[in-house]
Amino acid sequence: MTVLYIDADACPVKAEAERVATRNKVPMKLVCNGGLRPPANPLVELVIVAEGADEADKWIADNAGPGDVVVTSDMPLAARCVENGARVLRHNGEQLTQANIGAQLAMRDLMALVLRELFEFGAMQTDPNFANYRYDRENERLVLLDFGAARDLKPDTAEGYRAILAAGLAEDRAAVRRATIAAGFLGEAAAERHGALVDRMIDIIVTEMNRPGPFDFGDRAFVSTLREQGMEMAADRATWHIPPVDTLFVQRKISGTALLAARLKARVDVRDLVRPYVTT
Repeated sequence: MTVLYIDADACPVKAEAERVATRNKVPMKLVCNGGLRPPANPLVELVIVAEGADEADKWIADNAGPGDVVVTSDMPLAARCVENGARVLRHNGEQLTQANIGAQLAMRDLMALVLRELFEFGAMQTDPNFANYRYDRENERLVLLDFGAARDLKPDTAEGYRAILAAGLAEDRAAVRRATIAAGFLGEAAAERHGALVDRMIDIIVTEMNRPGPFDFGDRAFVSTLREQGMEMAADRATWHIPPVDTLFVQRKISGTALLAARLKARVDVRDLVRPYVTT
């Protein structure tokens, strides 16, 4: 018998999934760490697993099999369920298969690597060209081929990014502004003369950063707005500002990685990757 499994933590389509399950008389399991009310629908079972970031994923992967349907946007979980023979759907209804899940996992791994370089290694390979990497199928890992653009990073650089990301996740726009200036991203003159414009740009970034679910790098509608606002600021030569050299190299890597994700139309839970580095 087909079972519908819902990775329920932060799932925006629980109600829609329940309607589909009810219409088709399919049992549905809402799997989470808690925080949900027990459903009244006899077809829907609430499964509460132990505390832990991956406990719900482990439970679903251990139970879903051929003929079952799993709704999740978590790529590692999706990969395990597809391997087990289950059908996997994202929240928007897109099916994840062996054919398209590899690029999503690779992109997630690349972003995790960027964060480790910045916050753990204190050194970064700053050339984001994807030709610098090779995928080792036997060991299922990415191999870096070119270390020519590798450079050590000053601790202050990592702390600057940490402060900006922490403020962004907290949706503290004033703190984002202060941290951006302190890190050297934004000059004080530009912040003073173009305060309203800076605040609008920060608001867009913080809003996009905190949208529920994985970040959709293929949806770049907000980028053009940021570009237009940035060009307006850039037209004021009196406020031109050059960020620290380390920051320029790190941003080259981050921006290039984001562009690659856009080309792959990747959806990555960036908050999940960032959170361990900004929480104490």
